Amino acid sequence: MESFSVTDLLLLPLILVSVSAHEFSHGWMASMLGDQTARDRGRLTLNPFKHLSWKFTLVLPILVYIATLGHFAFGFAKPVPINPLQLRSYRRNWQRPFADMIWVGLIGPAVNLVFVCLLTLLVFSGALADGDSGWALRKLVCFAILINLLYAMVNLLPLPPFDGSRLIIGLLPQRHAIRILRYELIMFVGIIAGLALVSVLAGGMDNVVLPLLRWAWRALGLSLGDFDRLLNGG
Repeated sequence: MESFSVTDLLLLPLILVSVSAHEFSHGWMASMLGDQTARDRGRLTLNPFKHLSWKFTLVLPILVYIATLGHFAFGFAKPVPINPLQLRSYRRNWQRPFADMIWVGLIGPAVNLVFVCLLTLLVFSGALADGDSGWALRKLVCFAILINLLYAMVNLLPLPPFDGSRLIIGLLPQRHAIRILRYELIMFVGIIAGLALVSVLAGGMDNVVLPLLRWAWRALGLSLGDFDRLLNGG
């Protein structure tokens, strides 16, 4: 059995930084647009422990993993509280009262994609040594790229409560937007059940997600050899 390396031990902090930056950005954007709920509840912070939830970050992935017989696991951080009624677009009676939800929602995936671009530039800069001798550091950077790619892709799904649904909510008239917000939890349970079913039918969620990640990796111009080595535990 391969022993843990320093690189492996740094993966958890990488995930925590990516998730914290994502959630912080939602609260920051909401604050800029008039809603101070996240600030008032102490969630406008990069402290990862403020964004973790034992229900969503620990229990949910275990339950989904068991329910799908090991084919799929899914978890997330505790969503930053947003009050759409405090946003500028609602208080100013815009034609689309929840239009500001678009920016609040999309800023999270945007932050993750900025991380992806910066880390990709680091790979291209030549600052990371090639070959096996430089693989430990390059592995860490590649994992960070992969984590942020995955987090951005999942959150851009136009389904409640993922961030992509905020685009739809922001474009809808008030009565339809409120209906989605009201039944968001029920929709989420249905989406998780649907993803679990797809996972089982496809022989594992990796058969659904990995081709998309591989395509994005190639689109960035990164080495597919590094991608394969990363996933094979190299």
